[in-house]
Amino acid sequence: HDMEISHVIRAEEHLSNTPRQAFIYQSLGYTLPTFAHLPLVAEPGSRTKLSKRKLSKYLKNRDFAQVNEHGMKIANQIGLEPESDTFNPVIVDFYRDVGYLPWAIDNYLTLLGWSLDDHTEFFSRSQLIEHFSLERVNSSPASFDPKKLWTVQDHYMQQLSTAEKLDIMMPFLLKAGLVDEPIT
Repeated sequence: HDMEISHVIRAEEHLSNTPRQAFIYQSLGYTLPTFAHLPLVAEPGSRTKLSKRKLSKYLKNRDFAQVNEHGMKIANQIGLEPESDTFNPVIVDFYRDVGYLPWAIDNYLTLLGWSLDDHTEFFSRSQLIEHFSLERVNSSPASFDPKKLWTVQDHYMQQLSTAEKLDIMMPFLLKAGLVDEPIT
């Protein structure tokens, strides 16, 4: 109420909480926000919910294994101490920790449950804000595809200037001990 929340958008697994939360809003005399529930993110090639507890199963998938191996190499080079509970290619933090661009992650995750049209794969944040509508949200789970996420990351990296790439890479180069001080 005080935060002026107009929409509550979350995974369909929280659907059962909605009546209770609506009751609380109504009991307090607050305006009810719009509730929307998005489909789950599914395992590669499946409709089963993606789970961080099933990493060993997913690592049998070649693309998942490659992303995991690449992330582990980066983690080791920059001094991260990866733990399977938290450093896992099923968790968004994994991609952030190994240098994926925030907008590449956002763009990919958005495409898992929504589409701008039938052909646009890459869009700016302002395009997403302008065109997003709940009506275009898919009703079926979408399979997580690490190779597609890699493609989205690659697309956005290619859009950056050399100076922008250097700014992004500098913390990794410093942590890996490949440079002693920032390069400008």
